[in-house]
Amino acid sequence: MYRDFLLACVLSLIFHLGILFGLPAPVWESFEAEDVPRDVELVAMTLPDPQALNANESLELTPPPQPPPPPPKVLTFDNSRIAPISRKQIDGIIEQASKGESMQLTMPALELPAHKPSDISSPPPPLPAPPVDTSEVVAALLESSPEAPGQPQGKAKAVGLGQLRLGEKQAPSRLATPKIDPNLLAPPPPQAAAPVALPIPKPEPELGIQGPVAQREPLSKPPLPEVVVVADSEITLKFWVRPDGVVSRIVTVRKDDTELEAAAIRYLSGWRFSPLLPHETQEEQWGTITVRFLRPVR
Repeated sequence: MYRDFLLACVLSLIFHLGILFGLPAPVWESFEAEDVPRDVELVAMTLPDPQALNANESLELTPPPQPPPPPPKVLTFDNSRIAPISRKQIDGIIEQASKGESMQLTMPALELPAHKPSDISSPPPPLPAPPVDTSEVVAALLESSPEAPGQPQGKAKAVGLGQLRLGEKQAPSRLATPKIDPNLLAPPPPQAAAPVALPIPKPEPELGIQGPVAQREPLSKPPLPEVVVVADSEITLKFWVRPDGVVSRIVTVRKDDTELEAAAIRYLSGWRFSPLLPHETQEEQWGTITVRFLRPVR
Protein backbone atom coordinates (compact mmCIF):
# COMPACT_ATOMS: atom_id res chain seq x y z
CA MET A 1 0.00 0.00 0.00
CA TYR A 2 2.85 2.37 0.83
CA ARG A 3 4.42 1.58 -2.55
CA ASP A 4 1.26 2.44 -4.39
CA PHE A 5 1.12 5.79 -2.68
CA LEU A 6 4.73 6.62 -3.57
CA LEU A 7 4.16 5.51 -7.14
CA ALA A 8 1.14 7.77 -7.43
CA CYS A 9 3.10 10.73 -6.07
CA VAL A 10 5.96 10.17 -8.54
CA LEU A 11 3.60 9.91 -11.50
CA SER A 12 1.77 13.08 -10.47
CA LEU A 13 5.06 14.97 -10.14
CA ILE A 14 6.24 13.82 -13.59
CA PHE A 15 2.91 14.84 -15.15
CA HIS A 16 2.94 18.35 -13.69
CA LEU A 17 6.58 18.96 -14.64
CA GLY A 18 5.85 17.87 -18.16
CA ILE A 19 2.96 20.34 -18.34
CA LEU A 20 5.12 23.21 -17.09
CA PHE A 21 8.18 22.66 -19.18
CA GLY A 22 7.29 20.29 -21.94
CA LEU A 23 4.58 22.29 -23.88
CA PRO A 24 5.54 24.80 -26.64
CA ALA A 25 5.23 28.58 -26.11
CA PRO A 26 2.40 29.28 -28.65
CA VAL A 27 0.05 27.12 -26.58
CA TRP A 28 0.57 29.32 -23.54
CA GLU A 29 0.12 32.50 -25.53
CA SER A 30 -3.26 31.30 -26.78
CA PHE A 31 -4.52 31.18 -23.20
CA GLU A 32 -3.61 34.83 -22.51
CA ALA A 33 -6.42 37.39 -22.91
CA GLU A 34 -6.01 39.87 -25.72
CA ASP A 35 -5.74 43.41 -24.42
CA VAL A 36 -7.13 45.12 -27.54
CA PRO A 37 -9.53 48.13 -27.21
CA ARG A 38 -12.79 47.86 -29.16
CA ASP A 39 -15.13 50.67 -30.15
CA VAL A 40 -18.83 50.26 -29.18
CA GLU A 41 -21.51 52.65 -30.53
CA LEU A 42 -24.58 53.25 -28.37
CA VAL A 43 -27.73 53.97 -30.37
CA ALA A 44 -30.64 55.71 -28.57
CA MET A 45 -34.21 54.80 -29.58
CA THR A 46 -36.19 57.81 -30.82
CA LEU A 47 -39.89 58.07 -31.58
CA PRO A 48 -41.02 59.43 -34.96
CA ASP A 49 -42.29 62.99 -35.13
CA PRO A 50 -46.11 63.02 -35.55
CA GLN A 51 -45.92 66.14 -37.78
CA ALA A 52 -43.49 64.38 -40.12
CA LEU A 53 -45.88 61.50 -40.72
CA ASN A 54 -47.96 61.39 -43.86
CA ALA A 55 -51.62 62.27 -43.83
CA ASN A 56 -52.59 58.64 -44.32
CA GLU A 57 -50.47 57.44 -41.40
CA SER A 58 -51.61 57.71 -37.79
CA LEU A 59 -50.27 56.68 -34.41
CA GLU A 60 -53.70 55.49 -33.27
CA LEU A 61 -54.55 51.89 -33.78
CA THR A 62 -57.84 51.66 -35.64
CA PRO A 63 -59.74 48.40 -35.51
CA PRO A 64 -60.37 46.66 -38.80
CA PRO A 65 -63.79 47.33 -40.33
CA GLN A 66 -66.47 44.94 -39.18
CA PRO A 67 -68.49 43.05 -41.76
CA PRO A 68 -72.11 44.21 -42.14
CA PRO A 69 -74.67 42.33 -40.04
CA PRO A 70 -76.58 39.61 -41.81
CA PRO A 71 -80.09 40.53 -42.98
CA PRO A 72 -82.94 39.47 -40.69
CA LYS A 73 -84.53 36.18 -41.45
CA VAL A 74 -88.10 36.30 -42.68
CA LEU A 75 -90.28 33.51 -41.40
CA THR A 76 -92.69 32.22 -43.98
CA PHE A 77 -95.77 30.20 -43.22
CA ASP A 78 -96.99 27.70 -45.80
CA ASN A 79 -100.75 27.47 -45.52
CA SER A 80 -100.94 24.75 -48.17
CA ARG A 81 -99.64 22.19 -45.68
CA ILE A 82 -102.60 22.70 -43.36
CA ALA A 83 -105.37 20.29 -44.17
CA PRO A 84 -109.01 21.34 -43.66
CA ILE A 85 -110.80 19.82 -40.67
CA SER A 86 -114.14 18.11 -41.05
CA ARG A 87 -117.03 17.41 -38.70
CA LYS A 88 -115.97 13.79 -38.44
CA GLN A 89 -112.50 14.77 -37.27
CA ILE A 90 -113.99 17.12 -34.67
CA ASP A 91 -116.16 14.27 -33.31
CA GLY A 92 -113.07 12.03 -33.18
CA ILE A 93 -111.08 14.68 -31.30
CA ILE A 94 -113.90 15.12 -28.75
CA GLU A 95 -114.07 11.36 -28.27
CA GLN A 96 -110.27 11.16 -27.75
CA ALA A 97 -110.40 14.02 -25.25
CA SER A 98 -113.16 12.27 -23.26
CA LYS A 99 -111.03 9.10 -23.10
CA GLY A 100 -107.90 11.03 -22.00
CA GLU A 101 -105.92 10.13 -25.11
CA SER A 102 -103.44 12.47 -26.82
CA MET A 103 -104.89 14.28 -29.82
CA GLN A 104 -103.50 16.19 -32.75
CA LEU A 105 -105.37 19.12 -34.21
CA THR A 106 -104.66 20.63 -37.61
CA MET A 107 -106.12 24.03 -38.43
CA PRO A 108 -107.46 24.77 -41.92
CA ALA A 109 -105.64 27.24 -44.11
CA LEU A 110 -106.79 30.84 -43.83
CA GLU A 111 -107.59 32.53 -47.11
CA LEU A 112 -107.96 36.30 -46.92
CA PRO A 113 -109.78 38.07 -49.74
CA ALA A 114 -107.59 40.35 -51.81
CA HIS A 115 -108.52 44.02 -51.62
CA LYS A 116 -107.59 46.75 -54.02
CA PRO A 117 -105.80 49.80 -52.70
CA SER A 118 -108.78 51.93 -53.67
CA ASP A 119 -111.12 49.73 -51.60
CA ILE A 120 -108.90 49.93 -48.55
CA SER A 121 -108.36 53.70 -48.63
CA SER A 122 -112.03 54.66 -49.12
CA PRO A 123 -114.38 53.76 -46.21
CA PRO A 124 -117.70 52.10 -47.06
CA PRO A 125 -120.73 54.41 -47.30
CA PRO A 126 -122.86 54.66 -44.14
CA LEU A 127 -126.01 52.58 -44.01
CA PRO A 128 -129.28 54.54 -44.30
CA ALA A 129 -131.28 54.89 -41.11
CA PRO A 130 -134.34 52.62 -41.01
CA PRO A 131 -137.68 54.45 -41.26
CA VAL A 132 -139.41 54.95 -37.94
CA ASP A 133 -143.15 54.43 -38.00
CA THR A 134 -144.68 56.41 -35.16
CA SER A 135 -148.27 56.35 -36.36
CA GLU A 136 -149.31 53.71 -33.83
CA VAL A 137 -147.67 55.58 -30.96
CA VAL A 138 -149.29 58.90 -31.91
CA ALA A 139 -152.69 57.22 -32.32
CA ALA A 140 -152.45 55.62 -28.89
CA LEU A 141 -151.54 58.97 -27.32
CA LEU A 142 -154.44 60.74 -29.01
CA GLU A 143 -156.96 58.10 -27.92
CA SER A 144 -155.75 58.01 -24.31
CA SER A 145 -155.64 61.83 -23.87
CA PRO A 146 -158.81 63.73 -22.80
CA GLU A 147 -160.59 65.75 -25.47
CA ALA A 148 -159.82 69.45 -25.30
CA PRO A 149 -162.72 71.93 -25.56
CA GLY A 150 -163.29 73.42 -29.00
CA GLN A 151 -161.89 70.35 -30.78
CA PRO A 152 -164.04 68.37 -33.30
CA GLN A 153 -165.34 65.03 -32.07
CA GLY A 154 -164.29 61.79 -33.70
CA LYS A 155 -161.10 59.93 -34.37
CA ALA A 156 -158.22 61.79 -35.90
CA LYS A 157 -156.05 60.10 -38.49
CA ALA A 158 -152.59 59.45 -37.06
CA VAL A 159 -149.81 60.54 -39.33
CA GLY A 160 -146.20 59.44 -38.77
CA LEU A 161 -143.42 61.92 -38.26
CA GLY A 162 -142.06 63.19 -41.56
CA GLN A 163 -144.85 61.55 -43.59
CA LEU A 164 -147.18 64.53 -44.20
CA ARG A 165 -148.24 65.03 -47.83
CA LEU A 166 -148.86 68.31 -49.61
CA GLY A 167 -152.47 69.49 -49.36
CA GLU A 168 -153.04 67.80 -45.94
CA LYS A 169 -153.38 69.75 -42.72
CA GLN A 170 -151.91 68.47 -39.54
CA ALA A 171 -154.49 67.88 -36.82
CA PRO A 172 -153.98 70.06 -33.76
CA SER A 173 -152.58 68.35 -30.72
CA ARG A 174 -155.18 67.14 -28.25
CA LEU A 175 -152.75 66.80 -25.39
CA ALA A 176 -153.62 69.16 -22.54
CA THR A 177 -150.79 71.48 -21.51
CA PRO A 178 -150.44 71.55 -17.71
CA LYS A 179 -150.53 74.95 -16.05
CA ILE A 180 -148.01 75.74 -13.32
CA ASP A 181 -149.00 77.96 -10.44
CA PRO A 182 -146.48 80.86 -10.22
CA ASN A 183 -146.81 80.81 -6.44
CA LEU A 184 -145.22 77.38 -6.40
CA LEU A 185 -142.14 78.67 -8.25
CA ALA A 186 -141.51 81.45 -5.73
CA PRO A 187 -138.97 80.58 -3.02
CA PRO A 188 -140.46 79.99 0.40
CA PRO A 189 -140.10 82.84 2.88
CA PRO A 190 -137.22 82.49 5.31
CA GLN A 191 -138.26 80.98 8.58
CA ALA A 192 -136.66 81.83 11.86
CA ALA A 193 -134.74 79.01 13.39
CA ALA A 194 -136.47 77.45 16.34
CA PRO A 195 -134.62 78.04 19.59
CA VAL A 196 -132.85 74.95 20.82
CA ALA A 197 -132.95 74.45 24.54
CA LEU A 198 -129.58 73.18 25.75
CA PRO A 199 -129.75 70.90 28.76
CA ILE A 200 -128.27 72.44 31.85
CA PRO A 201 -125.75 70.01 33.35
CA LYS A 202 -126.38 69.04 36.91
CA PRO A 203 -123.61 69.86 39.36
CA GLU A 204 -121.71 66.72 40.19
CA PRO A 205 -119.84 66.03 43.40
CA GLU A 206 -116.22 67.09 43.48
CA LEU A 207 -113.85 64.31 42.51
CA GLY A 208 -111.19 63.94 45.17
CA ILE A 209 -107.95 62.02 45.57
CA GLN A 210 -108.06 58.39 46.62
CA GLY A 211 -105.23 56.45 48.25
CA PRO A 212 -102.62 57.08 50.98
CA VAL A 213 -101.58 60.42 49.48
CA ALA A 214 -105.09 61.79 50.15
CA GLN A 215 -103.97 62.50 53.76
CA ARG A 216 -101.44 65.05 52.48
CA GLU A 217 -102.60 68.54 51.63
CA PRO A 218 -101.74 69.96 48.15
CA LEU A 219 -99.78 73.17 48.74
CA SER A 220 -99.74 74.52 45.15
CA LYS A 221 -101.45 73.77 41.85
CA PRO A 222 -100.71 75.09 38.34
CA PRO A 223 -103.43 76.99 36.43
CA LEU A 224 -106.01 74.90 34.63
CA PRO A 225 -104.95 73.91 31.08
CA GLU A 226 -106.66 75.56 28.10
CA VAL A 227 -107.79 72.83 25.71
CA VAL A 228 -110.56 72.39 23.14
CA VAL A 229 -113.20 70.02 24.52
CA VAL A 230 -115.49 68.48 21.91
CA ALA A 231 -117.23 66.02 24.22
CA ASP A 232 -117.24 65.49 27.97
CA SER A 233 -114.48 63.12 28.99
CA GLU A 234 -112.76 61.83 32.12
CA ILE A 235 -109.10 60.94 32.60
CA THR A 236 -108.17 58.75 35.60
CA LEU A 237 -104.52 58.93 36.65
CA LYS A 238 -102.47 57.09 39.27
CA PHE A 239 -99.49 59.02 40.64
CA TRP A 240 -96.74 58.75 43.25
CA VAL A 241 -95.51 61.55 45.55
CA ARG A 242 -92.04 61.65 47.08
CA PRO A 243 -91.48 62.47 50.78
CA ASP A 244 -90.61 66.07 49.86
CA GLY A 245 -94.03 66.54 48.17
CA VAL A 246 -92.98 66.38 44.48
CA VAL A 247 -94.94 64.17 42.04
CA SER A 248 -92.42 61.61 40.76
CA ARG A 249 -94.36 59.53 38.19
CA ILE A 250 -97.84 59.29 36.66
CA VAL A 251 -99.62 56.32 35.03
CA THR A 252 -102.87 56.54 33.01
CA VAL A 253 -105.63 54.24 34.27
CA ARG A 254 -108.49 55.32 31.95
CA LYS A 255 -108.71 57.85 29.13
CA ASP A 256 -111.19 59.04 26.49
CA ASP A 257 -108.93 61.31 24.41
CA THR A 258 -105.15 61.33 23.86
CA GLU A 259 -104.78 65.12 23.78
CA LEU A 260 -106.81 65.54 26.96
CA GLU A 261 -104.72 62.80 28.60
CA ALA A 262 -101.50 64.74 27.90
CA ALA A 263 -103.05 67.95 29.28
CA ALA A 264 -104.14 66.14 32.47
CA ILE A 265 -100.65 64.67 33.00
CA ARG A 266 -99.01 68.09 32.59
CA TYR A 267 -101.52 69.59 35.03
CA LEU A 268 -100.98 66.92 37.72
CA SER A 269 -97.18 66.93 37.40
CA GLY A 270 -97.14 70.56 38.59
CA TRP A 271 -98.81 69.80 41.93
CA ARG A 272 -96.86 70.14 45.20
CA PHE A 273 -97.96 68.33 48.37
CA SER A 274 -96.99 68.86 51.97
CA PRO A 275 -93.79 67.02 52.96
CA LEU A 276 -93.83 64.14 55.39
CA LEU A 277 -93.07 64.78 59.03
CA PRO A 278 -89.75 63.54 60.43
CA HIS A 279 -91.39 60.83 62.56
CA GLU A 280 -93.31 59.42 59.51
CA THR A 281 -91.92 56.72 57.21
CA GLN A 282 -89.94 58.45 54.45
CA GLU A 283 -91.24 56.63 51.36
CA GLU A 284 -93.33 57.38 48.27
CA GLN A 285 -97.11 57.39 48.59
CA TRP A 286 -99.53 56.73 45.78
CA GLY A 287 -102.95 58.06 44.93
CA THR A 288 -105.54 58.21 42.15
CA ILE A 289 -107.38 61.23 40.79
CA THR A 290 -109.97 61.74 38.05
CA VAL A 291 -109.70 64.87 35.91
CA ARG A 292 -112.95 65.77 34.15
CA PHE A 293 -113.14 67.93 31.00
CA LEU A 294 -116.59 69.47 30.32
CA ARG A 295 -117.86 71.30 27.26
CA PRO A 296 -118.61 74.99 27.82
CA VAL A 297 -122.31 75.73 28.34
CA ARG A 298 -123.68 78.16 25.74
